[in-house]
Amino acid sequence: MHFYILSLATAKSTYAEFELVDRPQRAEPPKCVACGARLSNLRRLPPHRYRLKHGNHPGDLLTDGMDIAVSTRFVESYSVSGLSGLEFSDTTIELCNTALAYYMASPVCTYTLLDESASGIAINNFRGCDKCRAMSIKSIDRVVLREETWLGEDIFRTANLFGEILTSQRFVDFVYSNKFTNFQFIGQQDYHVDFGI
Repeated sequence: MHFYILSLATAKSTYAEFELVDRPQRAEPPKCVACGARLSNLRRLPPHRYRLKHGNHPGDLLTDGMDIAVSTRFVESYSVSGLSGLEFSDTTIELCNTALAYYMASPVCTYTLLDESASGIAINNFRGCDKCRAMSIKSIDRVVLREETWLGEDIFRTANLFGEILTSQRFVDFVYSNKFTNFQFIGQQDYHVDFGI
């Protein structure tokens, strides 16, 4: 199976970003059932109030580099696609300066694990257990999953690649076949980060 990382590097996009209008209420993130380590970032609670930032026009994906919102047409197509791993807010977000409707989208947090050796990971701080392998990373050369730990989700987060959103080939094909805009993917072999630079 081939996997991708959903890029939230908004500075490289010609589409609009969004930003918070006011300080949101936050909920505790998912935690490992075995050791209690945080598996992802704090979750923002409704009401979701944002405004468009720079960019020519909003695409089907809005992001502030951490959270994502998707267009109504994306939600409608996804709901009949047979894909798994993405949950949507019950109501649209409050978005200044556009009449377009968007929903917050939350990828499920999983216990899918990276093959740390094959991924070329240098660990900065290990804070989890063998179930979640939650860690902060100094550097990573590529993304190689231990596929026996993957339960088939098409879009998901994993504790030992904190903050990143991974997708299956099926999800990428779905985005491209429907011509959804502002989605950028990094192939698993092309993902390289060095936090020491």
